Amino acid sequence: MNQSQHSHRVFQSVALIIVLLGIAGSALIDVTQTRATTSTAVGNTQIFLPVVMNFVEAGYIQTFDGNPATPQPWKPADWDIVVHSRDVQTLSTLEPMKAHHGPNCEAPLDANGNLVTHDINGSYEDSVFICKDHVMTAIKASGYGVIYLTPPVMADFSQGEATIRFDVSTSRSSERDFLDIWLSPWDDNVAVPFDLGEVDLQGWARNAIKIGQISANGNGTGFQPIIFKDFIDTGEFPVFSDTYNWFTGYESMLKPSPQKRTTFELKISKNHLRFGIPGGQVDQDNHPINNGQPFYWVNKQIAPLTWDKAVIQFGHHSYNPEKECGTPGSLTCSPNTWHWDNVSIAPAQPFTIIRGDRRYVGDNTPETTINFPAPAPANAHLRFSAVSNENCSGCPGAGSPPVEVSFDGGQTWQPAQKQAVSKPMTSPISHAASYWTPIPQGTQQVQFRPKQVTADNQGISWQAKDFAIWSLDTSNTSAQANPANTADSNRGAGAIQGDQEHAASVADFAGMATFKAAPADGNNLFFCDLSRGAPATAVNLNAIAIK
Repeated sequence: MNQSQHSHRVFQSVALIIVLLGIAGSALIDVTQTRATTSTAVGNTQIFLPVVMNFVEAGYIQTFDGNPATPQPWKPADWDIVVHSRDVQTLSTLEPMKAHHGPNCEAPLDANGNLVTHDINGSYEDSVFICKDHVMTAIKASGYGVIYLTPPVMADFSQGEATIRFDVSTSRSSERDFLDIWLSPWDDNVAVPFDLGEVDLQGWARNAIKIGQISANGNGTGFQPIIFKDFIDTGEFPVFSDTYNWFTGYESMLKPSPQKRTTFELKISKNHLRFGIPGGQVDQDNHPINNGQPFYWVNKQIAPLTWDKAVIQFGHHSYNPEKECGTPGSLTCSPNTWHWDNVSIAPAQPFTIIRGDRRYVGDNTPETTINFPAPAPANAHLRFSAVSNENCSGCPGAGSPPVEVSFDGGQTWQPAQKQAVSKPMTSPISHAASYWTPIPQGTQQVQFRPKQVTADNQGISWQAKDFAIWSLDTSNTSAQANPANTADSNRGAGAIQGDQEHAASVADFAGMATFKAAPADGNNLFFCDLSRGAPATAVNLNAIAIK
């Protein structure tokens, strides 16, 4: 390795630390690393390339490690994944589409800047896949569809402010293919929240905050906050008001890219909300985003919340993206692939997620039993969604659940409990509903069947899907504040940061040390190697190599 290459890796290491800074405010970050000694722009000092990351002070990070030879479904043990498509013909098989990355996980852009794709032929599992140490979501729904990713921790703002950060791509192919982030209290969380009228599903949680992509008055992609209390929009962020920035799109401050992932940040306390792009970042062309300064679509005091911990859902929506889709000439009117990396939450309260062994059961599946790899902890809930064509004409009251469950091998059955939502009966009965039903401790197998309206009614078309056991009890599971996936030894800091699609070997470094970093000050990052007791060293952020 020559001096230039060595300096390049040092800067990549520092760049990773920058990504991690600020996640927990003044909380320290504990990083296990391999050691290298070099003389660089930061002076004669020991710098470290991260291999395994763990936040202290109850923080969490997921780096989505994995570098398969071909795109592979992402199947985490401890994240909840929900994939939904409304139209009946897509309940078992999604519409095919071209998703980013080549068939051998080639980068999404070739040397000439052309998009590189592979075919997804309708598999639900393939709609959330991994390549090059990050995760993609890709879905096409001519009606309506959505993917929700939920980490196994809640943002904890009980003692002040919590910070949620994530890296995501910025290129768009249709304004009808968009992202949002939902926050909701534990007891209110909804498997498939929705606030776009009567299009699909059955509404949002009793209490929730949504940060959703919008068209920024024709100026590209902006974000709008909405706060719901007791199912009602509190009205704190009226459309086109000065309570948030509704007219600035991120395209005005960066070059959109399917390859370079930009860090977004959400800060929340019981009486304040802030969302935007932290400063000190560059786009794919190495140009400073917003001249290196932070930009926030919302930064405002809010009416005090009655809750102080939040389940977090990252949503990717597809609402007929091939329809007229936005500003003529700027979009291709096609389904998009979004690239995700480096989800971090601090402070964070872990909880248990135990995913079922099959995606769905229904009238067209021979098996209607779901097995779980671990028994339900204490005070657990079974979380899933279900849809039925039952008209409930014989149901004893509005909203009677169309799905029944058995926790004892079919000896006894009981109605599964729907989660409270804003529109439980105003939506058509064929719209999928979210369920949140208590499950006995120790249960490891659940059977499902449609609710029988009459004794001779055996013709109900139904499907239940995306099963997971949730519990705040983490004593007997691995759902802690550490990521399920650990970085592999062939992953470089640049890939972790998300600046490029190539992994770099770190096998030529040896030795271990602990590194603690303090927050950045202006354009300078201060850090020190505590294993040596060395003084803090300042590194100018503008000097950090990007490629």
